[in-house]
Amino acid sequence: MAESGPYTMLLPWYATLFRSKQFAAALLEIAPVALRYGATSYHVYQSHDDLYKCFHWTAVQWQNL
Repeated sequence: MAESGPYTMLLPWYATLFRSKQFAAALLEIAPVALRYGATSYHVYQSHDDLYKCFHWTAVQWQNL
């Protein structure tokens, strides 16, 4: 089993046609909820190459129990 340490989780998202702006806004609104569940930080990114593609990174500090 891995030792305790920081880990990053990547959640890729793909919005439906013509809704990329609304989806990105909703993702920015709900991303901070991860902090309530032990995340140490988060970041939301909307691709410049494909505006329908969004990414949500969450950093977590796992500890052995």
